[in-house]
Order: sequence, then C-alpha cells, then structure tokens
Amino acid sequence: PNSVTSIGDFAFYGCENLVLDSVTDTPIINSVFYWCRNCHAITTINNLDNWDFSNCINLGYLFYNLDNFNQNLNNVDFLDLGSSFTVFGCDRFNNGSQTDDGLNPVDWNIKLGSYSFSGARAFNQNVDNVKFGTNLFRLFQTAVLFNAPLTLDTDGLSITNAEDMFYGAKVFNQRVNSLNLASCTTTKEMFLGAFLFNNGLAAGDGGIIEWTTNSLTDTSFMFNGAGSFNCELPN
Repeated sequence: PNSVTSIGDFAFYGCENLVLDSVTDTPIINSVFYWCRNCHAITTINNLDNWDFSNCINLGYLFYNLDNFNQNLNNVDFLDLGSSFTVFGCDRFNNGSQTDDGLNPVDWNIKLGSYSFSGARAFNQNVDNVKFGTNLFRLFQTAVLFNAPLTLDTDGLSITNAEDMFYGAKVFNQRVNSLNLASCTTTKEMFLGAFLFNNGLAAGDGGIIEWTTNSLTDTSFMFNGAGSFNCELPN
C-alpha cells in the first residue's frame, strides 16, 4: 500500500507479499500485536521515523517474525515506552547494517526486555546506549552472531530472570562481570550452547566472574554446551 493512516492488532497478519517501502503517511499506531506477523517480504518501512507511537502502550511484537527486516531504527521515536516483549525475532535484523562489523550501535529511546533480540540471527551491534528491564528471559537466544561488548543498563536494578539469556549465542564471548544479578532467582540454561563463552578470555583460560548471586535458586544447565568455559563463579 501507498497509504496507511492507522495500525492496530493483526492489521496485516499473514500478508506474505506485503511491502511497505513506498509508504509516505505518518500513521497513528494504536497497538501492534501481530500487526505484521509472517509478512516475509518487508525489508524496510519507509517513513518509519515519523510514525506516531503516542497511543501505543506496548510495542511487544512490533517487528515479530519479519524474517527479512533490517532497518536502522536509531531515529525512530519510541517515546520511552516501557519494557517491550518481542521487539524483533527477525533473522536478518542488524539495525540496518549489512555486515556484522558492529558499525550501527543501537541508540533507541525504549526500554527492552525479554526476547528482544531472540532469533535475530544476524544481529551484532553494541546495545550499551539502550535501557533494559529486569526480566531478560531469552534476551539474545539464538542470536548466533552476537558478540558485542555488554554492560546492560538496568537503571541500577538487579536482573530478576536470566534464564536462556544467551541460549544458543554461539560466538558470544564478552566479559559479563558488570551484570547485576543480586536479586536474580534463575540463570537456568543462561549460556546453554554458547560454545565460545569464557567471560572474554581465550578458550580454557581461568578467571572469576564477579557476580553477587545470593538469590539464585535455579542454575540448572547454566553452562551446558559452553565448551570453552573455565571460569569460577562466586560461592
């Protein structure tokens, strides 16, 4: 379409051949649950920087399952909306970059949360300029190219759920000492299948991950399949 004036739940659900690269309107976004799920032909959305999100409470599923979507979102005004659910889940999303060189760091005015980069298999950008909530369940699950330096700004609050956080992030190997896990109850499968992870060290080298983990109740399979890991955790 060349004209879109408003968007709500399920608006274009299943429109597999839909493209939005010629849209010139500034539609009012009312809600976005599955609004473009399975719209596999969308690669970019023209004029997205001017879309009006002021009526939208939650951007959960905003770009869910747009397999080929890859657009720089740094100029989109998300109005500091609260923790979103699945912002992406897009195989090829890399904030507009066509390579994994990390030259398009994320700089969005939105707080991200669980699933935000889950399934973003091409994603490898720095996320230190964006805020995160405390439930980070499956945050980078199967983000198989992600290996950017990581601090995760949670406004000083402890992460409460780190289950599956780097599940299947095959090449991730950055220092994670800065993650606040003081009130976290689960790190179940946190690094499952993160084959190269060793807290930023070479494979097999020893070190210490400096976390406070007094609240943890479930650490099952935390490093299962993380074959390079050889660091110590606090008691």
